[in-house]
Amino acid sequence: MNRSRRLVSGIIGGALGRSVSLIAPFLVMPIMLRYLGDTHFGIWMTAVSITSMAQFSDLGIGNGLLTRLSAAFGRDDIVSARADISSAYAMLTCVALILSVISGGLLLASNLRPFGISTQPASLAIVASVLVAFFAGIPASIIQRVMYARQQVMLSNLWQIAGASVAVIACWAAVTLKLPPWAAVLAYGLPAALALAGAGLWYFVRNPELRPRLSDVRKDSSRQLLTLGIRFLALGILTSVALNVDNVIIAANAGAHAVTQYSVPAKIGSLLGLVITTIFLPLWAANGEALARGDFDWVRNNSRRMVWIGGGGVAVAAMILTLAGDRIIYLWMGRNFSDQQMILGLLGGLSVVMAIASPANMVLNAIGQIRIQIIAWAIFALITIALKLAFVTEGHLWLVPAISLIMYAIIITPAMWKTAGNALRH
Repeated sequence: MNRSRRLVSGIIGGALGRSVSLIAPFLVMPIMLRYLGDTHFGIWMTAVSITSMAQFSDLGIGNGLLTRLSAAFGRDDIVSARADISSAYAMLTCVALILSVISGGLLLASNLRPFGISTQPASLAIVASVLVAFFAGIPASIIQRVMYARQQVMLSNLWQIAGASVAVIACWAAVTLKLPPWAAVLAYGLPAALALAGAGLWYFVRNPELRPRLSDVRKDSSRQLLTLGIRFLALGILTSVALNVDNVIIAANAGAHAVTQYSVPAKIGSLLGLVITTIFLPLWAANGEALARGDFDWVRNNSRRMVWIGGGGVAVAAMILTLAGDRIIYLWMGRNFSDQQMILGLLGGLSVVMAIASPANMVLNAIGQIRIQIIAWAIFALITIALKLAFVTEGHLWLVPAISLIMYAIIITPAMWKTAGNALRH
């Protein structure tokens, strides 16, 4: 299978995997609400939210590994690849163990009071179950980076689908058997990590040349992975703040009522972000492998092609979502919200300019050129936050996505394409 076919397969696989991952919570949440009750369900959701905010706990090492492995596989350098894989497993296992000890200590010491949650043992057990599943997934997720780096995205997503499917079945079984609340939570949360662990065992049996060994852990690999990972970590924090601070600004400027008016259409609009990730993430490894082989023409031509294909696909999805938004929101929430169609349209426009920049981002990620991205996102975050604080009011919530759209088109997109173009000028 050539590189372009692997890329198409990766996009299709990503779409399948993310579709199942989106559906699974919708299948589980109603039955869990009835089984756990409002209090324990709220505890579960709070704990899940906390772990969602801790997605950077791998210190960016996963992204750094993807960049380095893509280049190593492009050079057919199996020795370096195995050293990086072994070092990543060693570091992330230590990270997971350290975080587990710290979280366990804080949980017991605080008795959950900072979260406003009951201190009864059942509540502690629910939070502990969520944390166990989360920390188990930190080192287990490395196999996804290995498969992505080898452009085996479809394979990676098949394991993801298996984990999500088992999670739904296990959760239903736990509820049917009337197991304790913490067991039902663990039955839903743990299968994803176990599926990744199983994928790793299966993959390294079939590919023994890549099997991680303690003897292959290298100081230089660990140092380089951590250095690159810290840059990805900084970039991830900046992008997360810049794209997720809107509700805080709206609450400060217009109150909690206005947050509700904006957050519902914004939640629908956020689906376009998943479309962007699905389309463009497989480019990362494909670019890394191509550049390592000196195939700059393929990267240049494919990047331009993906602007039209990916950007066009996101534009069509954005138009459909905007036109159908009123009906979708009414069916979902039973009511409509102020300026929701305008907000959806502007969020769609933001998604289109993000899609146009994404091929350039994937070139920069593939070569580990993160500094320009950090600078551009820092400027974007500072300017957009300042403008939103100055101009957003309850009657002008549409300014939130409008400011992001304009500033992204002015600051991020040109900088990414100029830097990527310079990197590909060989």
